[in-house]
This record gives sequence, C-alpha cells and structure tokens, in this order.
Amino acid sequence: MSATLSVTSDANVYVVSIGVRESSGQTAPTLRSVQLHLMRGSDLMVDTTVFDAWPSQRILAGGTAATRPMTVRDNRPTRPLAERITVTVTHLGDDGTVGSLSFSVPVTSN
Repeated sequence: MSATLSVTSDANVYVVSIGVRESSGQTAPTLRSVQLHLMRGSDLMVDTTVFDAWPSQRILAGGTAATRPMTVRDNRPTRPLAERITVTVTHLGDDGTVGSLSFSVPVTSN
C-alpha cells in the first residue's frame, strides 16, 4: 500500500493505492468496497468509501489484486495534514460470507 500527499493552494490531495493477496489458496473472493480513513492522531480528518477501486473484482485463489490509484481531496487546506491512512477492504467469499480486512500506513509527502 502507498499513500502520498500533495498540498495545493485549495486542497490537500491524498493518493492511495493498495494491493491484496488471497492467502488460503482455497477460495476466490469478490472484492467489494475500499473504505479510507485519513487520520491525525486519533482525529478522523476525512472518511470516504470507494466502490470502483478494483479493475477486476474477482481475485483467484492464491492470487493478487491491486486497486487503481484512489484520489481523496480534503478541500480545507488550512486543516492539519493526515498522518496515516487506515484502509478497510470488504470482500464476499464464495460461500456468500461477507468479510473485511483492515490495515494502516503512514502518509508520505510528495
């Protein structure tokens, strides 16, 4: 996963890309949404959900998938910058069970 920041005169622009891997080798989940939480300490700066992040929603057993770059704009450039992004990926198993995985990474400036 990568999360970069560009500061412009009218917005703080975050670009996030993630990759996932199916590790059980026994199922081919369907990838659903990606929820992005831009955080500074314990404060939530921006929260958004992306439904069209995946070029292909189906990931083969043991396979990998990567999102398109997802751009998140905070149109309040005077606010403090986010320090990290927490990502939650929702997926649907072959058996119809909904699951999710979450992880965080620091934001780096461009």
